[in-house]
Amino acid sequence: MHTKTHSINPNSALERLTRPSENMTDQVQRQQARTLARLSLALLLSLPITLPVWIISMREFTAVPYISTGILLATSLMYGLSRTRFYRAGAGTLVSTILVVVVVSLLTTPPGPITAVRLLPLKFLAAAVLVSSMFLRRRITLLVIGFSLTLIAAFFFVPEIPYMITYAYLIFFLVITALGIIGFTFEQYSKRRLIDSEKRYRSLIAALSEGVVLYARDGTIDACNAAAERILGLTAQQMMDRSSVNPRWRAVHEDGSPFPGEDHPAMFTLRTGQPCTDVIMGVHQPDGQLRWISINSQPLIQPGDPLPHAAVISFSDITQRKQRDRQLQEAQHRYYALFEQAHEAVFILDLEGQHLEANQRAAEMLGYTVAEIQHLVTNDLTAEPVESQHIHERLLAGEHVPMYERFFRKKDGTPVPVEIRVELVRDLAGKPLHIQSVVRDITERKQAEEALRQSEARQYAMLSAIPDLIFRNHIDGTYLDYHAPNPSLLFMAPELFMGKKITDVLPKALAQPLMALNQQVAQTKQMGIYEYTAFLDGKEHHFEARIVPLGVDEVLSISSDITERKQAQAREIELAVEKERVQLLTTFIQNASHEFRTPLTIINTTAFVMARLLEPEKRQQKLAVIQKQVERMTKLIDMLLVMTRLENSVATRQTWVDIGTIFDTVCQNMAVQYSGGPKIQCQEQINLPQVRGNPEDLQEVLRQVLHNACRFTPKDSAVHVSAGVAETHIWLEIRDMGPGIPPEKLSRIFETFWREDEMHSTPGFGLGLPIAQKIITRHGGKIKVESKMGQGSTFRVILPIRSEN
Repeated sequence: MHTKTHSINPNSALERLTRPSENMTDQVQRQQARTLARLSLALLLSLPITLPVWIISMREFTAVPYISTGILLATSLMYGLSRTRFYRAGAGTLVSTILVVVVVSLLTTPPGPITAVRLLPLKFLAAAVLVSSMFLRRRITLLVIGFSLTLIAAFFFVPEIPYMITYAYLIFFLVITALGIIGFTFEQYSKRRLIDSEKRYRSLIAALSEGVVLYARDGTIDACNAAAERILGLTAQQMMDRSSVNPRWRAVHEDGSPFPGEDHPAMFTLRTGQPCTDVIMGVHQPDGQLRWISINSQPLIQPGDPLPHAAVISFSDITQRKQRDRQLQEAQHRYYALFEQAHEAVFILDLEGQHLEANQRAAEMLGYTVAEIQHLVTNDLTAEPVESQHIHERLLAGEHVPMYERFFRKKDGTPVPVEIRVELVRDLAGKPLHIQSVVRDITERKQAEEALRQSEARQYAMLSAIPDLIFRNHIDGTYLDYHAPNPSLLFMAPELFMGKKITDVLPKALAQPLMALNQQVAQTKQMGIYEYTAFLDGKEHHFEARIVPLGVDEVLSISSDITERKQAQAREIELAVEKERVQLLTTFIQNASHEFRTPLTIINTTAFVMARLLEPEKRQQKLAVIQKQVERMTKLIDMLLVMTRLENSVATRQTWVDIGTIFDTVCQNMAVQYSGGPKIQCQEQINLPQVRGNPEDLQEVLRQVLHNACRFTPKDSAVHVSAGVAETHIWLEIRDMGPGIPPEKLSRIFETFWREDEMHSTPGFGLGLPIAQKIITRHGGKIKVESKMGQGSTFRVILPIRSEN
């Protein structure tokens, strides 16, 4: 327990003049030092009066001034030493001074009555013994006593001093010394017991978990224990610097309002002398944390005083209790809020079935008020009392009752289907307290269940009318359910595939794509369609499976037999193909007949004229015309044969072809052929990569595109031919300087027999570009065209090159 370093008013001059050294912590030593200081101070204050009197009265005693000076110096030294931790040396100085003064006085006593003068200093020997016993060790005290007895006993051998006077001095010394020593010994014993008691008291106070504070009459703090420091967050010195009315306590009531210092239990007790108990106060620690304490105060009243001279305050930290109380209140508020706002009806019953409490939802559900329900028992509400009584007995027997359904009866008698969860509530010791019942109105659910049952019946009837096969599968392929109005369409008996996976019962070629589609549908949540063929009863059946997501990890597969539809589609396709073939053949015959009719007409006319000509030269000219038309027909027949081969997808031998060589060869041949027409400018090609194809067909492509460019390019202009290579293909570009192709006709240039001139007055058959396109397509390439009116056209042929792999 911490106390102030003084118990007397710090403003007292005597306290300041006799205060022992701060280095001394032992209370007995401090008390001895304070006593010695007071004794020394008393001597110093009395010596200026007694010494001059002694000197004047003893003028014949020449040593008195010197002895007086020595006494004064010794007393001053003793006072100085009493204020330090060497106070025992001061006590030794006093004892030594007394002994020296006695001896010197005896030796320097002037002539006179020996009994009155020489024996007078012996009285001070008792004072030396008393001082020694008070402040010095027992061994030193015994030495002082022995010395004093020896000095007194020596006077028995002085003839001038009567025996009885010396004996009387001896008896006086012994009695005074014994009384003094005994009295001081008892006083020291009492002080020691008091100090020990105080130590035990302080140890007990220090060990308390409750804070203890001692308030002085003026409201200042004189002492406190460690628990008080811990609870208040202040050191002992910080608390002793405050009074109860100090605003730095920042005390508050439980409602948060300020707690004035004048109303502090300590101040109330000091003011009225009445104790206080269980006063709740909130105190802010220096770090701002609020601590709640419960305070008791007790007055300390001395006999005869109307008011206490001090007050003892004890307090305990109830912060956690306050927090628990607040949490309990909050929990009760939450429980009450849940109780009242719960969607379900809640009933609390005693063990006999009497309703103790019910929430508003219960009252609304049954048409009663809460007060009316509190006057009812279980059988007053249930429409099935026997079953309810059975549940009550099972519950009281300690059996767990799972959720069950019953019928309650409203106030107007209407039955209400309910779902009940009932529980026996026990205390911490396991003793039953009451029954809590949570009741949910399931009227809507029952209606929904009935509607669902009817809907399922309707859906089952509708499902039975569906002719398709329906399978429900887990996303891992496991068959969970099926619907088969025509069991003959199943690939196997249900007991052979139910519960098994698709990969376990279907052929691998069918199972793998079905599994992949199932997982895709489950992930994307979008329908997937898959067609497959199965042989059932020796016949080929075509099925279309529409797979849709069903729930989180299931899919529904609806398989429709589309065999008849497939057959109808096949027949439709055959008819369409046949119709298209007839149409193409008709168109081809019409176009071909037109192309043949013109040269045949020319040949017929020329032959008729030639038969009537007699001049050889003219006949020769007509023959040349006939030969030219024959060549034209031959060329047309050749091109028709090529078209026929390409249309019928007749495969041609393909090898790795050096396209650069073909490019150069065609360019040279065409330059010779059109030596009198437009100039053909071919860009020199070096190290063009090989392509996969037929060399004759690729030459045909370049010839046809170049023929087309030369036919439409003026004779005084040029056709530019170039080639190049990209990362995955090579390109051949042929750019003419012709009139260009109108944008609206650009998409028709690759149609068979199509020519921009509908009267067919321009050269050509309309077969060159279609032939080129079909050859390029069969070689995996493309042919593109760009044209601007008045600026010519550019044809670009793209062919894939040989891969390094």
